[in-house]
Amino acid sequence: LDLLLAVTTFATQAIESARDAAEAARHREALEQLLRVSAQLAGSQGVDEVLQSVCDGISAALGFGLVVVELADREVDRYVPRAAAGLDLSHGGIQLDASVDSLAALFEPQFERDGCYLLTREEALQRVSVEPTSFQSTLNGRGPEGWNRHWLVVPLHDRDGVRTGFIWVDDPADRLIPSRAQLQALRAFAHQ
Repeated sequence: LDLLLAVTTFATQAIESARDAAEAARHREALEQLLRVSAQLAGSQGVDEVLQSVCDGISAALGFGLVVVELADREVDRYVPRAAAGLDLSHGGIQLDASVDSLAALFEPQFERDGCYLLTREEALQRVSVEPTSFQSTLNGRGPEGWNRHWLVVPLHDRDGVRTGFIWVDDPADRLIPSRAQLQALRAFAHQ
């Protein structure tokens, strides 16, 4: 029994060490991607190119299969997708039939985690009553830390603090709810 306990303890420590090393590598990659995006901002790119760089950077660095930047269009009272990774916007992309004001319910303080807003699908539907018709999470996990069609959005604000849009991410490669470090990196991308 002592030998079995020692082997189990060693295996547990090895798994935790491997998980910590993978998390550190992901964090380094996120920082490298963030620096690339920041460097592109200094160039003469247009808004759409910058937004696309942000989407691509988030997808590559943080492992989300879907990243969409949506900006408010007050004339049609909707958020409109402007850039995406993991989805072709030229063929209609993704549409959420909800007004700008109705989506404000996603940004309630109880859902805030490190500058991002994370809701279960049920919590989101209670507040918004609709979901995207052309997309559904496919990389779902199990257990208390498993991703299960969660809604994860990061608000975008103008210089006056007015919300002008958001970044929406889905389908995490590891099928888990993002760690604090991942949420902080996601927020850092949004600040770009």
